[in-house]
Amino acid sequence: KKAFAALTFEASSPGALAQLFHTLEGAEVPPSAEGLAELFTQLSLEAFPAILLWSKGLTNSDARAALGTAVQRFVEDRPEALAEALASPDAGVVRQALRLVRRVKALSTISTIAKLKGHDDASLRTAAVKTLAALGDSQAFRTLSKFLTDSEEDVRLAVLEALAHRPYAGALQRVQQMITADDVEQRGLAEKRALFEAYGALAGPGGVTILGPLLQ
Repeated sequence: KKAFAALTFEASSPGALAQLFHTLEGAEVPPSAEGLAELFTQLSLEAFPAILLWSKGLTNSDARAALGTAVQRFVEDRPEALAEALASPDAGVVRQALRLVRRVKALSTISTIAKLKGHDDASLRTAAVKTLAALGDSQAFRTLSKFLTDSEEDVRLAVLEALAHRPYAGALQRVQQMITADDVEQRGLAEKRALFEAYGALAGPGGVTILGPLLQ
């Protein structure tokens, strides 16, 4: 066991991973997704963030495709890797992890994505909203709706656009509060338009009584 742990640690080291990706970048013969997936079984979870970052930088299209398949298999076998990547202090890792969540439809990560509501980076909070919208189930939309209180307009816009496209009844009360609030006229034009569209989709024909006077 000690020998295997040492091997795993060595294979997962930054130097070993850097050598692997430099080899992939310069490979004349396309690497096998199966071979990479087998190699990844020897890696520790701590190596996963580096894999995500390196995968973004690969310019060899064949290597990138094989790596994408291998990474997908890795998180299917070890779903906890995605949760750890989403909690990374490195915004680049989190961004790549969110892309992977969308690709594999990892519903198990919703509670972890919810914690990004407190992230300092507004673009990451927007990406979190778009990821929740892509996941599409009721828990994802319940979580997504909580981002309506975000301080940044771009984040709120992403939520409203998602709700207009796929109405979630649980968000109706909050959207109605926003649309009837005294500060609604202070919101930007794009946000007001998105707010009206989301409310119309959520409230249906009955929403005309509130929307009518506002649109005059």
